[in-house]
Amino acid sequence: MIVTMKRQKLEIRTSAEKPHRKKKSQWSNTFVPLRGSVETPGISDIILRHGHVFICAMALMVFLPFCGSEKPYTQIKALSLPGLRSLEIPDKSLLNSLNIKTLRAETESIPVLQNPVERIVLWDLPHSNYVMNRNDTISQISRQYHISISTLLSINKIDNVKRMSEGMSLIIPQVEGILYTIKKGETLQDVAIRFSLDSSDLIPCNPYITLRDKQFSVHAGQELFIPGAVLHEQVLREQMGELFIFPVQGNVIKNYGNSIDDLTQIETFHNGIDIKGNSGDAVTASLDGKVIAIGFNSSYGNYIILEHQGGYRSLYAQLQDRAVQKNDKVLQGQMIATVGTSGYTREPHLHFSLFKGKKSIDPMDYLH
Repeated sequence: MIVTMKRQKLEIRTSAEKPHRKKKSQWSNTFVPLRGSVETPGISDIILRHGHVFICAMALMVFLPFCGSEKPYTQIKALSLPGLRSLEIPDKSLLNSLNIKTLRAETESIPVLQNPVERIVLWDLPHSNYVMNRNDTISQISRQYHISISTLLSINKIDNVKRMSEGMSLIIPQVEGILYTIKKGETLQDVAIRFSLDSSDLIPCNPYITLRDKQFSVHAGQELFIPGAVLHEQVLREQMGELFIFPVQGNVIKNYGNSIDDLTQIETFHNGIDIKGNSGDAVTASLDGKVIAIGFNSSYGNYIILEHQGGYRSLYAQLQDRAVQKNDKVLQGQMIATVGTSGYTREPHLHFSLFKGKKSIDPMDYLH
C-alpha cells in the first residue's frame, strides 16, 4: 500500500512535469530557464541571445537604401552568422566617393581650400610674374607695372624690402588691393565695413568664400583679397623703412660717394645720385613733406628742398621749372618741378640728395 501510494505520487509528479518539459523543449534552442522555475522567453531575452544577428539586420536596413538596384557593393561570403546566410556591406571606396550635397540657391559648388596658409594666390585675379634682376627695387617695379608698392608688398608677403634679391619671383596683380587675414569671430560683413566696402565687392576676388545657409561665410585664419585697399602707413614704414620713392623715372648715371668729376677729372664727394631724364620730365616729391627752400646756385642750378617727418630732408637740383612755392605742403608722388640742365651739368638729369639731420645719406639705401 505504501509502495503504491509512493508510485502514485511519483506518477502524479511525473505527469505534472510533462507539460513543463514539453514547453522547455519548445524553447530549448533559444532559452535556458533558471533552476527550479519555468519561464517564457521575452523579446529582450531573444536580443541578448542573438544580439549580433539583430545588429547586423539593423545595419542592412541602413545601407540597403544607398545600394540601389544595381548593387554597387562587395559581397562578403566568408562571413556566416546564425540566421544569416551572408552579409552584404558597401565597399569602402564607394563610401569615400559618396558625394553628399547641400542644397544651395542657384549657386555653383565652391571648392574647399586646402592649406590656405601655404598658398600665396588665393583669388581669381589677372596677374603676371616677374623675376627680379640684380639692381631692381620695389619702386622701379611699381612704376614699370603701374601697380602700387602697397599692393606688391602685400600680395608677395614681403615684410622687409632689404631681403629682396636677384632671382626672387614676384606676383604682379593687375588689380590694386591688399591681403587681409580673418580674425576669430569676424564675419564677411565685418570685413566689408572695416574697409568701407559692400560684401558683394569681396565675392568676385575671393572664390573660396563659402555659401552656407544662403549666407556667405569665412573662417578665422582665412586670407581675403581686399580690392582697392592699401597698407597702413605705419605698416609700410615697418616693411620699407622710410618710404622714399624715385622722384623721376630714369637710370641712375652717377652714384653717391667719391667719384671723378666729369668736367675737371678731380675726385670729389658726390652727396647724392644723378638720375637721367629728358628736359621737361616731371619731378615728384619722394615723400610727403613741406617746401622749406627754393633757390638757385652755380652748382645745383634751380633747386627745391623738402622737409619730411623723422628729421629727413630731400634736395632736388638741376631743375628747369618749379611748380611749388616755399611753405607749400606736398604729397608723395606730387609733381614739384621738371628736369632741366640748370647749374653745373652738361645733360638733362635730376640731382637728388637725402639728408638725415645735417648729414647726407645714400639715397639708394632708402629709395624703393
